[in-house]
Amino acid sequence: MQNLPPTKNTSDEIEDSASSEHSIEQTGGHPKKENGDTAANLGSKKTKPEDSPTNSGSKKTKPEDSPTNSGSKKTKPEDSPTNSGCKKIKTEDSPTNSGHKKVKTEASSTVVAETEVIKTEVVTAEVATTELVKTDLVATEFVIPKAVIPKAVIPEVITPRVVIPEVVITRVVIPKVVITEASFYDQPDPEEVGAQASAKPEENGDCPEDCASPEQASNHQESSTQTVKEFLTQGDGGEEPPSPEMEKLMLEAAFERWDQKHKVQGVLSITKEKAVPKGENFLSIVTRLTVKVVLGSGRQVTKRFILKEFPKDEITRSICKNSGIFKLETNTYRIALKEMEYLMAEFGDTDDVLWCQLIKYDPFSTILLEDLTDYGFKTVKRQSCLDYDHGILAIRNIARFHAMAKVLQERGIINATENLPYSLISHPGTVKSFFYKGYEAVSKGIKKYWGKEWAEIAEKLRLPLKYLEEKMLDIGKLVENRFYVLNHGDCWSNNLMFKYDWKNKPIAVRFLDFQAPHYNSPAIDLTYFLHQSMEPSVRRSRFNELLENYYESLLLTFNKYKYTGPVFTFEELTDEMERVSFFGLSMFTIRHAVVTTDMDDAMDLEKIFLTEGEEGLNIDIYKDLALIDRMGPDLKLIVALHAT
Repeated sequence: MQNLPPTKNTSDEIEDSASSEHSIEQTGGHPKKENGDTAANLGSKKTKPEDSPTNSGSKKTKPEDSPTNSGSKKTKPEDSPTNSGCKKIKTEDSPTNSGHKKVKTEASSTVVAETEVIKTEVVTAEVATTELVKTDLVATEFVIPKAVIPKAVIPEVITPRVVIPEVVITRVVIPKVVITEASFYDQPDPEEVGAQASAKPEENGDCPEDCASPEQASNHQESSTQTVKEFLTQGDGGEEPPSPEMEKLMLEAAFERWDQKHKVQGVLSITKEKAVPKGENFLSIVTRLTVKVVLGSGRQVTKRFILKEFPKDEITRSICKNSGIFKLETNTYRIALKEMEYLMAEFGDTDDVLWCQLIKYDPFSTILLEDLTDYGFKTVKRQSCLDYDHGILAIRNIARFHAMAKVLQERGIINATENLPYSLISHPGTVKSFFYKGYEAVSKGIKKYWGKEWAEIAEKLRLPLKYLEEKMLDIGKLVENRFYVLNHGDCWSNNLMFKYDWKNKPIAVRFLDFQAPHYNSPAIDLTYFLHQSMEPSVRRSRFNELLENYYESLLLTFNKYKYTGPVFTFEELTDEMERVSFFGLSMFTIRHAVVTTDMDDAMDLEKIFLTEGEEGLNIDIYKDLALIDRMGPDLKLIVALHAT
């Protein structure tokens, strides 16, 4: 391109001014080539005032001056531009308005003349300048990628901040460390964490020397802060749900916190009292412990427990050891009942469990159990036999117990061979001490207090020992292909606890005292319960109805747990009840008067077994003539079926 000739004297004045090392910004003209500069380098050269640039607002620059937009040159850190398209002019004067510069000169009178010269040059060189502008613009556009390359390093500034969530993740685990002192939800404030994450690059020491402009750095910091906030607020009101890993940590911490809050941390005081009257549980000492404790939450509460211990006297202790009743009860709680709980959980059974929880045991002489009175359960006064409502609730849950045991047996979890035979009917010494001597005592009492009309029946109640042994052994004998289940063994009203609704109607039941579990016909438990616990008139009049409820509950429980093993029919159940009926009638004859009397010394089981039945049953209980109506029909039935 050709340079336009300078105009008259005004141009000379500008050169004089330039020789004074002052810079001028112009709005028109074209640059003068120096030091062998080629047209390809236009737009990035040092110009004199007479060489007018093509864009208004462009300035006279030195090589070290750094533009920020097209046609930019290598800059020094101190020459950082703030607005694109504007260049910093090395001058002692500062610009005041875009496109107009105040020029420092020795003669202020030349300002007007210089302005006129500039305008003239703009008009004169307009066409030629337009061509130059286009060339400059094209050249500048090719230079842009090279000029912006240093700023592509910006992601290196972002990279360290991406690691911020990893630091925060460790803070999420804090509740596990301080779980006893602070709530799991006492998390660091996301705003505070975001503010820390968005600290100035200079303070963090991770911003390179040629980092982005302050505006870009600020934008990046806000972006990083937002990322941290989003991460921290996931699952806590944020848009995204928590990850499975985070959810697991949250639940683990919550469960641990809940456990520690309810866990007993210390015992403040203990009060002891007898849990059962004398003579009703002679094979163990049963004590109720009322304990004041401190929980993990710091609260003081009162809890109750049942403590069962070996008897103190040597003879009874020997009986307990030989019979293994403490081992039987402990293992029933540890294995059978615990497996039943797992079975219920497996199938989502929301019905109540039928037992209390084992707290601790000392093999095999001490058992600590939860006291069900803390949950609103009560024992029924034994003198008042169970009515129909209590009986139906109990018998349907006996069926549940039998069905769950059968499912576990089918799975191989309960082994029938591990349970001893039912000692009450299989042990000859027990048959003699309890049944033979028991019938004898009943006969004496009836003869003494019921009058002559009962004398014949009383005499016929003296059943021979051999007959009793044979009948009881036959009832307890296991026969192949007969339907057998795990029996409770001592299921009567004293070993049941009931819970009531606001109308005082029983709504739940729990079983106690698992010292005699055995594998046999379910009819053993049924006849034992019906003859020991139910009101005699209700049992006799609604016997079949009670059996129907048992059978219905048994089948429902089998279906619930998808049991596919053998099941007996209702007719087979009634046949079994007939087969074992003598056992039930015998228990009723010997025990009913004992259970319903108010006398404290009606029966002493310890004396019965120590004296082989010669002592231990007080016949004065038969003074109560109300027993005639209650016991009479069953006594006549026994005589008719079994007396010689």
